Amino acid sequence: MRLRPTDRNSPQLPAFVGALSIGLLVFAEPCPGQGERTDRPPLGIGRVAKTLDGEREIRGRIDSFFGEIIAGNSAAAFAGLMKGSPLSSKQEAIDKLVQDTAQIVETYGAIRSYEPLRISRLGSRMIRFTYLSYSDDYPLKWEIYCFLGKSGWQILDFGVNNDFTELFDDPGVRRPGAAPRKGD
Repeated sequence: MRLRPTDRNSPQLPAFVGALSIGLLVFAEPCPGQGERTDRPPLGIGRVAKTLDGEREIRGRIDSFFGEIIAGNSAAAFAGLMKGSPLSSKQEAIDKLVQDTAQIVETYGAIRSYEPLRISRLGSRMIRFTYLSYSDDYPLKWEIYCFLGKSGWQILDFGVNNDFTELFDDPGVRRPGAAPRKGD
């Protein structure tokens, strides 16, 4: 069932959830070409290894996050997920995420399970993780954007919504560990 604003019999995702996206516009390092350090070694194997290590670290934090959400511990979930991110020191923002998550659970039911759907990389220092979570009645799509800054891997942006239908049209979506398709 696709939730639409015109379907009055379906629970609606509260407006805050569609806008539940915390973008941090302050990056720890300058953009390329804007005061970039010249004493840094060129991009290479070391950066790729650091990206892969970061992916494992962030995936572990995301797994812990969902484990805490399933256990009903939203405050601990966000504290662990945001560790090392500039947002972690902004308690009001974390409290808002905890409140919003309580509203999601109230609207859609307790989250019972989750699964990774996709990992996308943009360059060597940004990763987007897309997950689906399942309650008894509705799935939700979670997107977590991460950045490798001078303080390590941090969460840049976080969003959750029930707009997952476009994923069915995306030929790049495939369960992690699935057999390669013809042409892959």
